[in-house]
Amino acid sequence: MSRPVPLPRSLVPLAGESLSGFLLRLGHRLDQSPGEIARRTGICRRSHQVPASHMLMLEAEQLSSFAAATRLSQAQVEELLLRRLARHYPPAAQMRPRGVFPPGLLGTSTRFCPRCLAGDQSEIQRRHGGPWQTSWRLAVVFACPEHQIFLRHDCSACQQPLLSRRLLPALTASGLHPAQCRSQLPGQGDLCGNRLDRPDSLPTAPVLSGHLLLLQRRILSLLDPAQPAEHAYTAFADLQFIAAVVSATWPAASTITAEPGLVAHLDEHIERERKRDPRTLTHIDRSNRWATIPDSPSATAALLDISSRLLGLPGNGLSHALTALLERALPPSTPGWGKTWSILRTDASTNLKAQVRDALPAHFPGQAAAASTRRRSLPPLIPLFARDCSYQPEHIPQWLPDEWFTAMDVAPSALSMAQSHIFRRFAALQMIKNVTDMTTEQAAHYLGIPDTWHQGPRRLRRLQPPESHRHRINLGTAFERLTEQVSRLAKPVDYRSRRLHFAAWTLPPADCEAIVQQIKEPLPKTRFRLDTRLHDAASAFIWAYLTGNEFSLAPSPRNPRAVIDTSRNSPVLSAVRMIRSPGAAKTGYQLLQSLLTEHAEMVLTAHEATSPGLAR
Repeated sequence: MSRPVPLPRSLVPLAGESLSGFLLRLGHRLDQSPGEIARRTGICRRSHQVPASHMLMLEAEQLSSFAAATRLSQAQVEELLLRRLARHYPPAAQMRPRGVFPPGLLGTSTRFCPRCLAGDQSEIQRRHGGPWQTSWRLAVVFACPEHQIFLRHDCSACQQPLLSRRLLPALTASGLHPAQCRSQLPGQGDLCGNRLDRPDSLPTAPVLSGHLLLLQRRILSLLDPAQPAEHAYTAFADLQFIAAVVSATWPAASTITAEPGLVAHLDEHIERERKRDPRTLTHIDRSNRWATIPDSPSATAALLDISSRLLGLPGNGLSHALTALLERALPPSTPGWGKTWSILRTDASTNLKAQVRDALPAHFPGQAAAASTRRRSLPPLIPLFARDCSYQPEHIPQWLPDEWFTAMDVAPSALSMAQSHIFRRFAALQMIKNVTDMTTEQAAHYLGIPDTWHQGPRRLRRLQPPESHRHRINLGTAFERLTEQVSRLAKPVDYRSRRLHFAAWTLPPADCEAIVQQIKEPLPKTRFRLDTRLHDAASAFIWAYLTGNEFSLAPSPRNPRAVIDTSRNSPVLSAVRMIRSPGAAKTGYQLLQSLLTEHAEMVLTAHEATSPGLAR
């Protein structure tokens, strides 16, 4: 794709603005369609084909082109995308480019606040309107805290939801104000054109109560970058799971809310869904029937209010409530749950998992027994060993530390230690499965291992099945040693928290330059210089230290959405290997390894000062 020519004029993104909203406002300023703006800024080839997945993320080249054409920094462009919420909001992390939107994201529709669209009466917003906000695409956002009203999901004139299979409806239509409805009128070719920022678009009923306003503010506060990512991530996962249970067992929990006026809205939504003929549903809709949050903001408010009240029950109150609710539910293997039970296993809080475990046996004895059998049944090559494991899954890193691997006594030489990456991946998965009910795929997802490592042609997979380790004859004993090693740790590290918090961390160029200068002072004749290769390698080394992950998954310092190049002949791969195992003759790399480790410890110390729960 050729480099786009900068547009004659641009706009400064408004606070919280989405990519689609920015395209609408910029197109209005330049008197062009939003699709044409998308084409001219390099994020699509044809103005009528801008995929909805662009609201999540842009490829590195697209992001760079868009930033250059609109005269924005790449950081400003990234603020327009949902991907910036991935560390805090599980559905944003689960979404894949060109993939299907998970239930927690409104991929084909949006909600809106008429007063926000009307703008703040500044000159630029009087001309082009206020922001279409990124948060309105999140299924858990049902109200506008600033204006203290429910959001709307449909047009007051044509009564249609604001739907589109692309980034925007009517992409090639120009001359419309950003706040005009772009839905096509039924049976006609004309667009609705109703202004969504006028008083007649304001929701008339129900009225947003103070309790629901507080609930919405609490939910939005979890998305604040200052909020610890691991806390927000598990809180949203807990909310997702309980909301699915409430929907699947409705109306069993209908009396829990203090908002009886909203119950009718949720009841109407669920009743309508139950009456739909399964044969007319797509596979995705059929699979996510109970996991999907309603389109209606008021019905969503009722569902989330009930779910949050259940999660707030003291003591074993939630366990007792789940026991009563799950009595009415179909088993977890039934279509309709979507990824609800997978979210519970991989992303939910330890407390919720324990409460669900207490409630499950009473109503799913077969399922519980099967889960128990899976937990005890290790791969055929590994004999069963004593299961008094005192570690938690979050204590297991994606890449086993050398001292752990040494404790297993399966690498008799330095060469086999260096070539142990395939076995270490398998061992980390096995340690997760030892103390959970996760499948191999779920354990891989929990550890942050990409799906591509265990999918596709077998010869290309990086994550090999246990059969590939037949040459290791005492695996049962080896895993006993490893379990003892991990269980004896006085202060185990919460690697899951680290993985979430440092997921997009990269080494700033200025810090890398300072480290290189520290090498040149005692070694003036060294050839070390700050280039792309060394910067990538140094950043990957520290990132792996911080997260406990393999360095090959480290984000690129120039584009955190992409990983560094560690292909077989990559100079970065060679540099990382030199840093990790410098050898006696490589004095410069020995010093570099020490300085990078020291810098990583500084980063961890700084983070611990603001997040005391992050164990070392």
